[in-house]
Amino acid sequence: MSADVFQAALAPDGHTLALLDQEGVRLWDTRTGRPLGAPIARQGRRSGGGTLSFDGSGRYLAIPWGAKALPEWWDVAKRKELTAPSGAVLNAISRDGRFGYVVKGHDAELWDLRRGKRTPIPPERDKGVINQTTFSDDGKMMMTTELVNSRQASRIRMFEVPPGEEVMGQEGGAGPGGGVGPEAGFVFGDAFIANWGDRERLTLQRRSTPNTVDSEAMPAFFDTVYSQAMPAFVGGLRFDLAGRAVRYLDEHGAVHSEDVSMVFDPPIGGGSESGNVRLAPSTRVLAAIWGDRIEATDTATGRALLKLVSRSGGGGATAFSPDGRRLALAADDTVHIVDLTGSKASARLKLGGGVEQGAQALAFSPDGRTLAVSRSGERGRVELWDLERGSRRAETGTGAKDLAFRPDGRLLVTGNPLQLIDPEKGATLPPEQGTGQLAGAFAFSPDGRQVAFSGPGRLTLWDGDVRTRIAEFPAVPGSEVTMLAWSPDGRTIATYEKGLRVRLWDVPSRRPLGVVFDGKQAADGADGGWVAFTADGTKLHTAAPDGTIRVFDVDERHVAATLCVRAGRTLTASEWSRHLPGIEPFTMCP
Repeated sequence: MSADVFQAALAPDGHTLALLDQEGVRLWDTRTGRPLGAPIARQGRRSGGGTLSFDGSGRYLAIPWGAKALPEWWDVAKRKELTAPSGAVLNAISRDGRFGYVVKGHDAELWDLRRGKRTPIPPERDKGVINQTTFSDDGKMMMTTELVNSRQASRIRMFEVPPGEEVMGQEGGAGPGGGVGPEAGFVFGDAFIANWGDRERLTLQRRSTPNTVDSEAMPAFFDTVYSQAMPAFVGGLRFDLAGRAVRYLDEHGAVHSEDVSMVFDPPIGGGSESGNVRLAPSTRVLAAIWGDRIEATDTATGRALLKLVSRSGGGGATAFSPDGRRLALAADDTVHIVDLTGSKASARLKLGGGVEQGAQALAFSPDGRTLAVSRSGERGRVELWDLERGSRRAETGTGAKDLAFRPDGRLLVTGNPLQLIDPEKGATLPPEQGTGQLAGAFAFSPDGRQVAFSGPGRLTLWDGDVRTRIAEFPAVPGSEVTMLAWSPDGRTIATYEKGLRVRLWDVPSRRPLGVVFDGKQAADGADGGWVAFTADGTKLHTAAPDGTIRVFDVDERHVAATLCVRAGRTLTASEWSRHLPGIEPFTMCP
């Protein structure tokens, strides 16, 4: 075996290893360690562009040599170049061997190899150098990446096969801020396309309804669902469908693995649209505001339970009763109280004041008899409504973006701005000095003795009267918490951060337990997500702003049992500190 191996590729069945060296390509049987026949000789060919790789069937091998940027395809068994009827060497071939693609300078040919006929391809809008061509696994689509010299930008073009009609065009600049990379391919069973190479960034796009992606209004069928930098990337990119992961090599030969499971979870409501969502205490119902639509959806079946449309074109608020049996939805100047069990008719509270003074936040009292309504507008106030009589019994303070009753029902707290309200008297209480900076999301502990507030990159604990600060958690630079929830036993806090990041905190030790989920989105992205623990505290449900529901096992013993099965042993001290920081070590495996 030559010591100067430039590239390596493993066949899909894992039985054949291809090694590219200065003399050519050598094939090896991985089971016996013996060479498989004669090598494919280089015969004076220079190294070209592309990557040494097998196709999905393992019958064909792409070899990166020749004067062109694209590799040439060879039949592995016959040790023969794959050519079109015109005699040109194929630069891409479909998995079933029916279609082939040939690049000729700025032009290209798509051939039906079985019929020996050439399929027309739409002419270039702007002459570009083709970097890569690939077919989807089902052979029905073909994709090219091109460098457009005049603009120093990369472009992706996608075609139906046959008839060669272009169905997608996407372009990006080469400067900072992202763009279209020079390499792309169909991945995860053709459900996604991947694009990489642009400043070591990987982008995944999922099939969706048609939309517009360029100035010529060409229909595309993919929405971006993942975009993340790969600073250590040098090659060997692989997509693991079973593990829902992306793996790649760094310059030291170490394998990096990125969890991309989030892209497989379809939204149950708004799709690619972001909104404000809220889960019922049972987590069986999702309430969401998407633009002018206010909806409730069964999270188990995806069935729509109700829909409202706001006349004002946006805004509104939602809230579930503590028992989860009722849902309050505010649209324009009306609050609808809906019985989700179907045993009672819906009630309506006419707020008055017009749509410009609609509700921006709602909260049920613990006994379910009172609804707090925060009004918007310059004259907005906090109103307390008697739900049994359907009448307003008090109003006080100023309108706020967040509302929450203490579990005993004797205190109502508003956030943005912070206000303390006596619900029985309907009067605002004077705040304690030093609480003016509490402007973020907040939540009471189950027993009401503590309340957690979020601030810029930090959580703080206060007593249940919001008079005394009890503790401060370590800061997380750059994080912005938009929602938080306590576990039923009061020992854990889950936070939802901008960027679709969910983090757990240990209350007794005041330490972070780690990130449960990281959507790897921009920190300035949508902030309308939600988190909720199940009643037994073993599961954490999250709802993303697009309506995607995810469930995580957060029970230490359950997680430990899973790790025991995967590792086959108890973790070492170093492994424990790396994977389970903040958790006291215990014996996982019996």
